[in-house]
Amino acid sequence: MDDEELDNSAFPLRQLKNLTEDEYNTLKHLADEEDVESMTQMGIIYYTGVRGEQDYEKAVKYLSMASEEKNSLAQYLLGVCYEDAHGVKKNMHKAAALYEESAKDGNTLAMNSLGLCYLNGLGVKKDEKKACEYLTKSSLIGNVYSFVPLGHCYQNGLGVEKDEKAAFILYARAAFSPIFIEGAYCLLGICFEKGIGVDVNMEAAIDCYTYAKDEEFDANAMFMLALLYEEGRGVKKDLKKAVELFTRAKRYGNEKAEEHLQKLGNK
Repeated sequence: MDDEELDNSAFPLRQLKNLTEDEYNTLKHLADEEDVESMTQMGIIYYTGVRGEQDYEKAVKYLSMASEEKNSLAQYLLGVCYEDAHGVKKNMHKAAALYEESAKDGNTLAMNSLGLCYLNGLGVKKDEKKACEYLTKSSLIGNVYSFVPLGHCYQNGLGVEKDEKAAFILYARAAFSPIFIEGAYCLLGICFEKGIGVDVNMEAAIDCYTYAKDEEFDANAMFMLALLYEEGRGVKKDLKKAVELFTRAKRYGNEKAEEHLQKLGNK
């Protein structure tokens, strides 16, 4: 979970960051007196380090107390701690259970996370239909982070009837969202390149890959663009450019790039 995602939740980080010293001391006092909202906010402060001190163990302490009082945001964040092993030992069963409790109270971030748990069988038995249900509910309420995984479900017919047009629309909504959604522009490019839910448009595909490469440092977009230069599809064949892009893709973590570099004689 990143700070931008949390900043769009019930407690914007900028408000917590801008607390005066007196306001912060009052908040901490109330949290120590077990005021639920204050405990949640102190958990956020320590989880993110928004005020200069990041301490996952202290975050877990406050979030655990608030979770026991059924605060849905605290439950969600504590679930993230268990999923990412922040301040506690990794435990996906506890994470999924906390996401479920939070989702019951309408937390869309928890719905998204629980959907991903069901989609991948993390902490729960894999259930693609349930995954799609949670991701759909989350997206309909307006959680843009659900657009890409829900699009993946529609593209591949996971838990829902296959619908490539719906997948394309969801990827486009994610790409054009004011909030950065990792991988969305690259997925949109793939749709344009391969005609997934939309007519083939190589110019649009290249634009998407180029934007993702330059603005988001997306390794997969670098790789996809390199393939086009290697094969001369949509662009003039340019092996030097392909090598340059495969090298960048490898540097940023794309595991497939090495195979192409070896094939091109650039180990």
